[in-house]
Amino acid sequence: MVVEPLNADGAIALLELQLPPGTFNEVKRRVLLGAWQGLGYGEIAGAAGYDADYLREMGADLWRSLSAWSGQKVTKRNVRTVLLQQLLPSQPPSLAISTSLAISPSPSPSVTAPRCDWDEAPDVSLFYGRQAELDQLTGLIAGAGENTAGEGSPPGEVGCRLVGCRLVALLGLGGMGKTYLAAKFAQQVQSQFGAVVWRSLRNAPPLAELIVELVAFLSQQQTIQGNQHQLLGLLRQGRCLLVLDNAETLLQEGTSGQYRQGYGDYGPFFRALGEAAHQSLVLITSREKLPEIARLEGGDRPCIASPLAARRR
Repeated sequence: MVVEPLNADGAIALLELQLPPGTFNEVKRRVLLGAWQGLGYGEIAGAAGYDADYLREMGADLWRSLSAWSGQKVTKRNVRTVLLQQLLPSQPPSLAISTSLAISPSPSPSVTAPRCDWDEAPDVSLFYGRQAELDQLTGLIAGAGENTAGEGSPPGEVGCRLVGCRLVALLGLGGMGKTYLAAKFAQQVQSQFGAVVWRSLRNAPPLAELIVELVAFLSQQQTIQGNQHQLLGLLRQGRCLLVLDNAETLLQEGTSGQYRQGYGDYGPFFRALGEAAHQSLVLITSREKLPEIARLEGGDRPCIASPLAARRR
């Protein structure tokens, strides 16, 4: 059993001693308490009785204050890690990393619910349509759907050429529903995984920051370190569904498959997710096909790029 050396209330108490008076109010306190528990703004809003957009604005203001105080970028996803690092400077970083990093083995749906971090995933309670695409995506993990993109399949729809996919890219123009389709799919199949993680790349987080967050959640450790090797190990040891939304923000506008300056390390990362042997599924949504996807798809490789067709009327 891991006993956390500092909880959210303790962190707030220490911050109030170090930050300017008035930095915290009741709303920002609730946002930090929720973020500490890994809750999304919608979940915090439901429990606190506030509008989610209002909480998001208050959260953004709080993250700016904490970023200025800590000297590093603070977001809802990494605030717990940053505060533990800043408020407990004497804690040796190595102690925060388990010597046996592992996702809990994929549980039986009747026994244990999966561990989920939905982050900024949209509410899909009113989602309808796209059943053919949902069925074909489900075939990637259910063992059904071999050659579903074969003869007779409508052009441009999601298709699977093989079972056992590790990396799937859902492609389409803005406004076609990629994010909602991915969220609905993840919600429907979550019981088949030991863990489900949703991350939006809309604000183009540095890769190192993203990996630390993923390792921390999957290993159930408040690590302040983490690397690609550890993440791949976690994806091998347990069955995880990882959704990376809006990947096109990593690419330069007006170029074909070129990463923005400072984001080139995402290329080898995506390639490793597709090439390395693991039992997890990585689903990427993007307006543009990433260069690594283009290189990896085809033949019997466990990588598929699925163009999303416009909804028929």
